[in-house]
Amino acid sequence: MEERYLVRWFDMIRGFSKEIWDHVQHGDESISELSSSVPELAHLMHLVETYEVQSVIEVGFNIGFSSHAFLSASDSVQVVSFDHPKNLASPIAKQFIDQRFPGRHRLIVEDSRTALPKYLAEHGESLFDMAFVDGGHEYDVVKPDLGNCQLLCRPGSLVVVDDLTPWVPWGVGPTRAWSEALDAGDVMQEEIYRDGVLADRVEGPADRVWVQGRFK
Repeated sequence: MEERYLVRWFDMIRGFSKEIWDHVQHGDESISELSSSVPELAHLMHLVETYEVQSVIEVGFNIGFSSHAFLSASDSVQVVSFDHPKNLASPIAKQFIDQRFPGRHRLIVEDSRTALPKYLAEHGESLFDMAFVDGGHEYDVVKPDLGNCQLLCRPGSLVVVDDLTPWVPWGVGPTRAWSEALDAGDVMQEEIYRDGVLADRVEGPADRVWVQGRFK
């Protein structure tokens, strides 16, 4: 990521991340997963602002860092998030998001493998301008998540997939699912980021690798 983007959003991200973290901690629920890094959140905000994104579908709400990032980047963007019922901290984080951004966020608490097809059946295709896929990390979760998000997004929409780190167990599924989508011609890859730095390929060592592309 170009340094100016990170510098621009850094203080805001650190501020709201601490606020959400403290809010969830006071709710006495454990936080089971790490959230997106500051460089990744800055990148998501940059995409929403630069491409005038109006609607985002997000698989993997966790405690709301990325949702807050999307909603902070534009006063007009709407976000629909999906999260697993096992994440007991997500309803507490949702309270914080609703207080900060009333009427602009929806959280659906259900396994994405059933929730996304239901949403598609109820609302139809080509609804969203951007997808962020960062939910379950098993291949048989990420693959249908990516396919369902493609149906729910308009052709040419942005897609960001996190955890392309095949050298660790939780990165194998996302990497394989993205690679297969590329091979099938379902997505076009635009950029890869390793720990916030633009890279030309997925490789370690790195703590966080994400890819930006477009649905075809």
